[in-house]
Amino acid sequence: MKLAAGAKNGFVAVAWGLSLVLAGCGGDQAPPPPPPAPVPVARPAALAPKVEPKPTAEELAKKQAAIEAAATKTLRDFGAAVQANESGQVIHVNLLNHPRCNDEALEPLKSLKSVVALDLRGTKISDEALTIVGGLELLEELYLGNTAITDVGLEKLKSLEKLKVLNLVGTKVSDAGVIGLVNELKGLKSVNLLKTEVTDAGVRGLLGLEDLEVLVLPPAATDESLAMAAELKKLRVLWAIETKVTDEGLLKLALLDGLRELDLSQTSVTLDGVLNLAQRRKETSIAFPKGLWAGGVLTLNAAASDGDMPVLGKHVELTALALQATPVTDAGLQPLRSLVNLESLALPPTATDASLDVLYVINELHNLTLAGATITDEGAKKLERLTKLQSLSLIRTRVGDRAMDSIGKLGDLKSLWLDQTGVGDAGLRSLVGLKQLELLSLRESAVTDEGLSSLVSLQNLKQLSLGWNRVGGGSLEPFKALKQLEELDLIGTQVSAAQAAELKQALPKC
Repeated sequence: MKLAAGAKNGFVAVAWGLSLVLAGCGGDQAPPPPPPAPVPVARPAALAPKVEPKPTAEELAKKQAAIEAAATKTLRDFGAAVQANESGQVIHVNLLNHPRCNDEALEPLKSLKSVVALDLRGTKISDEALTIVGGLELLEELYLGNTAITDVGLEKLKSLEKLKVLNLVGTKVSDAGVIGLVNELKGLKSVNLLKTEVTDAGVRGLLGLEDLEVLVLPPAATDESLAMAAELKKLRVLWAIETKVTDEGLLKLALLDGLRELDLSQTSVTLDGVLNLAQRRKETSIAFPKGLWAGGVLTLNAAASDGDMPVLGKHVELTALALQATPVTDAGLQPLRSLVNLESLALPPTATDASLDVLYVINELHNLTLAGATITDEGAKKLERLTKLQSLSLIRTRVGDRAMDSIGKLGDLKSLWLDQTGVGDAGLRSLVGLKQLELLSLRESAVTDEGLSSLVSLQNLKQLSLGWNRVGGGSLEPFKALKQLEELDLIGTQVSAAQAAELKQALPKC
């Protein structure tokens, strides 16, 4: 207990002494001064972000021009045909049949946003390339013929709202792909489906294209496709090459007023079927297996034969017929007697004098071509009754001077071709009465200087051809008298350059 009390007293003493020191008592030395208060250091202000000036419109244009120039150079170096507009912007890119053109080769197109026409026919592109093509927002014409494009690729083109022309010849697209695409691209004006597997069903999908003007049908198309084409009221051009269309389908096109061109090559349509349509659509050009109907003229080719002539005989409405490319014989021509409305006729080179008998009842004939036919002086006599004839070609026939006695009686003649015939000076004398004659061609005939005086009476002559005749050694006066001449052919004659200059001076219109 005592120890505890002593300890207690000692603790009190220590505490007392400590309190004296802390109070500044109990010593002469002053306590150390307190340390100076710390001066706060100013924190540096955060650096303001550097603001780049916005490029001007001119700078942006220059940058884009540089990008386009580089892309254009890449394409040209690759072998593409590139066309720019007046502003230097690329508008046409042509890679037709480029042997190395693949998907990678189209990368520069990403920088050419002004392209309106792109030709990739015959290249090695795949569907993937159309991702790039689909980004050409101004594209109006796209040619993909004979590439490996499928329906997958067509999906990538749905953004091309300005597209007007689409060529899919020989691609692997189907009905579904075509229908899906045209449902999005209502502005299409031309669609080519030649050599594709599209059927009538795919063609039906085109009915929503109200502005369609040109349509090339696929091989599987039938008369049903023709019926649908007839509903496209703005259609001007329709090709049905190698299709399954028939005469029955043709009649459905009769109401298509705007149709101007119809191609039925390599189909089973007949001459009769074509003429039935032509009678209703006189202004439509129609190509078919045996010929062409155009401008009111029926021209038959080498596929026509004697067997087709009875068909022609039924179509008495015909006014112009050209058979010069056919092998039709004199016997085959006989049904033409019924074509009393004919105004223009060209007979085949197989024709002889006997063929001219069919002309007896054709009183309205204005133009007759007998080029290359076996027509003689005797046959020419049969032409005398064709008093309304205005144009006659006897090129490469066997006529000579005697035939001109008959030809000289055709007072309405305005054009006469006697090239490569036996007509000479005596024959020219028989033509002096043809006062209406404006064209006379005697190339490679038998005319000499002696016969030239007969030309003086032909004061309406505007075109005269005497090439490769024995003329030019004598007087030029007969030529100088023809003041209406606009064309004078003296090639291969003896007329000198000096004489030609003299004639030029004397004939102001020539």
